[in-house]
Amino acid sequence: MIQNSQGSRINNLFIQARGFTLIEVIIAMFILLVGMLALLNTAAVVIQNNFTNILRDEAATLAQAKMSDIKNTPFTDINTTYLASQPPQPTVLPICGTVDSPLVVTRYFRGTAMNYSVGCGITPLGTAGDSVQVSVQVLWTYKNNQYTHTVATVINSS
Repeated sequence: MIQNSQGSRINNLFIQARGFTLIEVIIAMFILLVGMLALLNTAAVVIQNNFTNILRDEAATLAQAKMSDIKNTPFTDINTTYLASQPPQPTVLPICGTVDSPLVVTRYFRGTAMNYSVGCGITPLGTAGDSVQVSVQVLWTYKNNQYTHTVATVINSS
């Protein structure tokens, strides 16, 4: 027999060395498969939540843009009829529709068209008629769930 520097037999190493059995390999692959499926499911949830947040951000941006348009409108013209009518150029679309008959605005994300319904509500405040509360409501539907984003402000005549 051949012996190494520590005095043990080299042949014993070959006899004691074992590989993995087929059952052990199958069990290890099954555990890896379960872990990978969990990661894949997590990735799908993250992508869906990310897209939902993108849609919400666009709704907030749209509502803020419409509110800025309303704030730039002369106070005497702030009424539901004016906001839903065709304004003078260079604006192409009405500022917004009414809450009962909203204006539909289409935006595109990742090759998908998303329709937002934009409605404005105007509520006179006080008895002098010198201030109004204006609210812009943006509605959209994603995966059979309806979402709403509302922005409101008070505008004075002065």
